[in-house]
Amino acid sequence: MSLSNVLEIINEIGNVSSRLAKEEIIKNNRNNKEFERVVKYALNPFWQYNTKRINFQKNLPKEFINEYMDETHDNIFRMLDYLSEKKGATDDEISWLSAFSSYDKETYEVIKKIINKDLRCGASIKTFKKYFPDLPEFGVMLCKKDVNKFLKFCNYDMTQAVYSIKLNGVRCLANNGVYLSRSGKEYPNFSIFDEELKKFDEIGKRILPNIFENKSVIKDGEVMAIGENKRTFQKLMKQIRRLDEIDNTCFKFHIFDLVDDLNFIDRYKIIYNVFNKAKEQGIEFKYIDYLPHYHCSSKFKTEDDIWDYVKQIKQDGEEGIVIKHLNSPYERKYSKHWCKVKLFDTLDCKVTGFEYGKGKYINCIGALKCELKNGTKFNVSGLSDKQRTEFMDNLPQVIEIKYQEWSDDNIPVFATFVSVRNDKDITDID
Repeated sequence: MSLSNVLEIINEIGNVSSRLAKEEIIKNNRNNKEFERVVKYALNPFWQYNTKRINFQKNLPKEFINEYMDETHDNIFRMLDYLSEKKGATDDEISWLSAFSSYDKETYEVIKKIINKDLRCGASIKTFKKYFPDLPEFGVMLCKKDVNKFLKFCNYDMTQAVYSIKLNGVRCLANNGVYLSRSGKEYPNFSIFDEELKKFDEIGKRILPNIFENKSVIKDGEVMAIGENKRTFQKLMKQIRRLDEIDNTCFKFHIFDLVDDLNFIDRYKIIYNVFNKAKEQGIEFKYIDYLPHYHCSSKFKTEDDIWDYVKQIKQDGEEGIVIKHLNSPYERKYSKHWCKVKLFDTLDCKVTGFEYGKGKYINCIGALKCELKNGTKFNVSGLSDKQRTEFMDNLPQVIEIKYQEWSDDNIPVFATFVSVRNDKDITDID
């Protein structure tokens, strides 16, 4: 049977504009098994197929059709299962998937949507999840930055929170050999963690079978570059998406949470207990570790104590801290239960122009082009929607920016707009 009926449903969803109308179509077709299977293969963020290209193959040999083509299309989905378990796809494997998908043009179009992880119908994964509850919803828990609000939320009770050092790496969700960024894009070069994370799961199943036995536990953490000094972010970024000459032995995955329904303190105890059991058994992890957390009550009494500590560790080269409420659920959004505390340095710089943005900002400023007195050039982000439009007609001469540190090339890292310095002109820049 062709997947043309599934393509018709997807197109029908895409042809209506309102969310409620899209939901009604999905609801009416939720019992269609082929539609359900396509949705799950396309929208499960942890199923990656290692290719974005297939080719429609005309005039397939009759022998091939008789042996491999059937109305269930099981060969297509078995091939997708196979590719999702590999690191990369060979030309032969892509050719086989192309052939299986060439049942007809409609089936081919559906499989293209699957391997591109996008049904292109204007409905979000949250909308589909209402009617396909087993579909994993992608997202990471993010920190808010208002320390005072966080303390009010905790009723100023420091015994209800823990803190960890904020790492300067890349956020990573790991599940069964798939590594995703905070925006859902796959990291291709983190296979160095595969074996040790399998061992992590094996230990977890032995000591906590109720947690690990019947489900895949997603690990959340930060990948850092191993180095003798703390400025390793540039080293990490050079290796993270390289296609050749990859030195993935420089990577280390620091696990600080699990995507689970338990409270944070219970999720963290699981991580700690697995690593502790590994140590007892003489198992040494080289490329994964847990991120230590400490009781806030042992260090902080007031908000001023928090800021004083952050100033102190910044002198040691640390970025800041993250404070977490003990009973926080895992929320796939900016959460009041977590708070990031870090300091930025500031400086003034000359504005030389701008670059157009992408997406919703395609017709306005995406970033300001800036220059320091020594000639160093870089881009600055962080403009409001109003500023993106206003600055196109009235570009400021001098702005104040905040930044985290200096790169190895002496460029301010994470340069972000703070304000226009109307009190200064270009000659006043230090």
